[in-house]
Amino acid sequence: MQFGRLSAISLLVVTSQIGCNRPLATGPVDEMIVREIDVTGDARPDRVTLRIRGRDFSAPLSWNFMISVDGQEVLNRTVEITPEQDTVFHHKEMFVGCDSYESCKRKFYFTDLPNNIVARNYDMSIFDRKDPIGLYRVGPEALRRCCGLQGEAADSILAAIERRFREGKGVAISIPPSIVISPILEAFSPELHRFIEIYEE
Repeated sequence: MQFGRLSAISLLVVTSQIGCNRPLATGPVDEMIVREIDVTGDARPDRVTLRIRGRDFSAPLSWNFMISVDGQEVLNRTVEITPEQDTVFHHKEMFVGCDSYESCKRKFYFTDLPNNIVARNYDMSIFDRKDPIGLYRVGPEALRRCCGLQGEAADSILAAIERRFREGKGVAISIPPSIVISPILEAFSPELHRFIEIYEE
């Protein structure tokens, strides 16, 4: 699926028990994909774990992303999919590189989700203070909600995030909140030791 100004790709090989073209077994789905990749911008690998679960492959599947930095969990997020949302896989025109409910669903969960965790192509204008959906519009509310930060304290965190990206040291991650909603970009703040929203369509 394609989302506005955001195009996400990943540079590492996915390791999973289910390949994109391998027939899926019947019965419960409980698959884990573990990757070692830098998601914080410190040039050291972090552990990203994606777990996909469901009653069976024909039922809605949930996904959980867990990120650990230096052995400490800094993100643990689960997305539950409704039966109505699951029907989107019948609309193959919404996806690229698949032609059926099964192939589109398989591609989304076992290829697109793990491959798109790190966003590489995005418009640097999201770091401009006047961008209506970028760092300085989305970030303040995110910092107020997560950490109770406002005013100068919040602005210093956002300025540090912008500086890292301007210097080529920032890493943006993309975890979709559902199958059909555009992903939100987030970046790690070492000052807070957590991810902060930096872009939302």
